[in-house]
Amino acid sequence: MSKTSKNNSWSRTISLNGAPKIHSVVDENGNIASNYTMSPWEKLAYEYAEREFAENIDDINVFSEKTLNSLNEQIDAYTKSGIAKIDEIYTPMIKNLQNDIASRFGSLDNSIFLDKLNSLEDKRAKSVAALSEDIKAKESELIDEELDRRYDYLNFLNDYQLQFLENTSGNTARANNGSYSNNSRNSYANLSEELGDITKSILMSLFNL
Repeated sequence: MSKTSKNNSWSRTISLNGAPKIHSVVDENGNIASNYTMSPWEKLAYEYAEREFAENIDDINVFSEKTLNSLNEQIDAYTKSGIAKIDEIYTPMIKNLQNDIASRFGSLDNSIFLDKLNSLEDKRAKSVAALSEDIKAKESELIDEELDRRYDYLNFLNDYQLQFLENTSGNTARANNGSYSNNSRNSYANLSEELGDITKSILMSLFNL
């Protein structure tokens, strides 16, 4: 009694909008090889994310001259704004003090004026010192914001690549599950056919057919 071997190898293609996306091949041993076909736009976006991530990762903490100039310009603008606000507060106060003392005493050469002027100048000096601290804090803030933008950008690029790979892996796994299912059904059908042939041979032998 001879036994006929069955070939269970086959392939399966899943298409999206008429375009083939996933092609799976199952060999006679049940091994599956799958290929995902990128659309031109998928390929362009994925390669862009991959290239941008690779090109920016090494220099993420390195500021170019253009970036440094931009930061310095912002710091300079913040400094000038702070000085202008201090002048807006204390310049009128000093002028009012001068006018008041001059009108009352006819001269600024007296201890009352000097004491009040020194008090105002002391307050202005404290405001300038506070501004200096604010400028340092602003500089750190701008640097942190620039770094945050860079890290957010790299995280976006990395997340895009990972999400694409996860989606591709998930779709391929679903396709392969279908392949395994169909392969199992084919194997069952082939086994049934083989058992049918064996049963037929046994019956023929028993009844000398």
